[in-house]
Amino acid sequence: MQSQAIDIFDESVKYPAGHYIVEVVFNRRSLGRKELIIQSSDKETLCLNTEWMNELHLPINYKEFGNYFDPLRNCYNIGNYPGSKVIFNNAKQILTFSVPQIALDESNQQQSWDYGIPGAKLNYSGYVSKTSSAQTQVYGDIDSYINMGRWVTYVRSNYSKDSSFDTSEATVSTAIRPIQGNFVAGKTLTSTTTLPNFMFYGIALRSESSMRPWEMRGYAPVISGVVNSNAKITISQNGYILSSQVVPAGAYQLNNISPVSNGDLTVTVEEDNGTKSVRRYPVATLPSLLRANELNYNFVVGKREIDGKRENSLFQLGAVDYGFKSVTAHSAWILHQNYQSAALGISKDLGQFGAISFHTNYAISKFQKQTSTSSNFKQSGISHVAQYANSLTDNTNLQLLAYRYTGKDYVDFADFNPNALYYRSNRKERYETILSQNFDSSFVNLSTWIQTYRNHVKNEMGASLSYNTALKGMDLSISGDYQKLNDYHKDNYMISIGLNIPFSIFDKNNFWTNSVNYNRMNKASFNSGVSGNINDHLNYSVNTNKDKDDWSNSAYLGINQDLINTGFAISQGQHQTSGSMNASGSILVTKETGLLLSSVRRDTVAIANIGNLENIKFNDSPPTNSRGNTIMGISPYMVNNLKIDTEEVPDNIELLDTVYSFVPTDKAIVYREFKYSTIHRFILRLKKANGEFVPAGSSARTDKNAYVGFVSNGGVLLLNLLSKLEKITVTSPNGEQCILNISNVKSNENKMMEIKCNE
Repeated sequence: MQSQAIDIFDESVKYPAGHYIVEVVFNRRSLGRKELIIQSSDKETLCLNTEWMNELHLPINYKEFGNYFDPLRNCYNIGNYPGSKVIFNNAKQILTFSVPQIALDESNQQQSWDYGIPGAKLNYSGYVSKTSSAQTQVYGDIDSYINMGRWVTYVRSNYSKDSSFDTSEATVSTAIRPIQGNFVAGKTLTSTTTLPNFMFYGIALRSESSMRPWEMRGYAPVISGVVNSNAKITISQNGYILSSQVVPAGAYQLNNISPVSNGDLTVTVEEDNGTKSVRRYPVATLPSLLRANELNYNFVVGKREIDGKRENSLFQLGAVDYGFKSVTAHSAWILHQNYQSAALGISKDLGQFGAISFHTNYAISKFQKQTSTSSNFKQSGISHVAQYANSLTDNTNLQLLAYRYTGKDYVDFADFNPNALYYRSNRKERYETILSQNFDSSFVNLSTWIQTYRNHVKNEMGASLSYNTALKGMDLSISGDYQKLNDYHKDNYMISIGLNIPFSIFDKNNFWTNSVNYNRMNKASFNSGVSGNINDHLNYSVNTNKDKDDWSNSAYLGINQDLINTGFAISQGQHQTSGSMNASGSILVTKETGLLLSSVRRDTVAIANIGNLENIKFNDSPPTNSRGNTIMGISPYMVNNLKIDTEEVPDNIELLDTVYSFVPTDKAIVYREFKYSTIHRFILRLKKANGEFVPAGSSARTDKNAYVGFVSNGGVLLLNLLSKLEKITVTSPNGEQCILNISNVKSNENKMMEIKCNE
């Protein structure tokens, strides 16, 4: 029976035939575990199936391996490439690749996009608040998605008790890889670097920078402050609401607000006691310098939205930015029945002297006659914008220095109304500066802006200065804000000093926050509060505030669950009591998963499934439900590695997949199944009928002659069986055979069991 000797004991066989679960290591980087079948014809050279390699997304330039491709088997002999090695360690079940850098495609361009599976998703958030002296307030944000193949229908709506439902965006879109852009149809916002953006109904074809290896990121200010009671903070830009949320009393910081375009962010804070304040943050980004031969484009055909209504006349908008070797050229135009404009500009990298851009807009506006005696009126004007940015030193960053001049007869298309008699712009010049300075443990940020006007209109201006530092584990912040707006009779200024002291209770992070605030409207106030986490699902804050008119106290309890996040707040002052409740989460439906509820609110998500195993996590996701499904947020147009957390996987489970790599498109619903086998494990000590140990090197096979293990010293046999068997045949090196009856032996006992081998 020597012919039955297995390849595993033959040192000349590099790749013994068999069915394995191996850990894949590529150029010293672990890619997780993967099922691998080695054919008997692969003893000397392992030919790897194309589909198997694509599932692992190996960063290989397949053009380099063209001479090592077997078309009959559709596989590559990677180890035959000069300098490449593919090593199989059977004892440790590890498959190791070593591939020269010249044969790699590290850009992952060979990896196809994943448009996801068909499904519907709804992200929601909202709150209900009630004060003893006012009516109940209700507000909600709803983002709904319907995915069909590569197409996504997206509707963004909000609801308030005062204004009912409002739909700010409703589109059908698809990502197009060859042109690195999106096709969009419906109601949405324009997106250009040289023109103010506005809402329209129509179609657009525009490039998407995040589809490239690098991406342009605009300046997004950190919005912070202190509120004396539970307050609603609404953030808008150009009339587009970016966020509306309720924060508990005390200090707050919002650093995840993404502007949709250039232009001021308007932050409105409404407190329970009726106090209302408005602050404006200038947002302007230096147009990105493009690489040589790089192209940005945006083409739009549609109808504008004016005062909440759709205009009758069509417009066409175009914008093209192209990178030459030394400069980037910018162009844009708008064609409309009563409006035409053109814009030209350049951006240049000045090396150690920073980067600068300049562009000019020229517009012709025609206003319709209003009465039978009046006639059409036409005017033309010009606008200039100059911007500069530079790192002045290693620690000093001039994020933006901007200047804009607006001619008196110039009208932005976003402001143009053909039904007006005429338009005269009172705006003249605007100056903006954003400067930051880093120290070893401190940070200073300064932003200023000035807007000048014509026709005796007073100038507007604003400035913000903040200083943050760490002192022996504590955080100290000092900030000042000044604004002079024509909407208010007096200018306003604010000064705040805060001290944040961290401490720990039962190994949970907590914070004691104190602040002293002064502003011209509400004078001085003192705020002190404690906040932190009770456990992984509960967080709290307790706060007290004293000002010249009132002394109020408030409390908040947040409950973070796998299916929904909720929070409850209550505050009481000398004049009134208020309470609020908020909730957020998502609802998702697909054919593969049925109905799913989750606390995850993201545009692009992945669903991981692992049979019917519960309480398994992936990438720190919520645990799987009774059907083995869980949801997590992912990043579009980037390589995402969906990896299983093996801590909660039962011992009798053998994972066939531990990680998936993919590049999702924006708003995709990606679905991945993690396969596994239920393993029957045995630790046996084998003895012959005469009491002697079965000799080392004996092989164990099923009744179908499939190899399942070998005997080590002392007659020890380790068996990992995919299905429960009744009999195992053991063959010694000299050909002697015996039969093991394991039908009555319990598996997965994690202890050695002695068994006699029947002759």
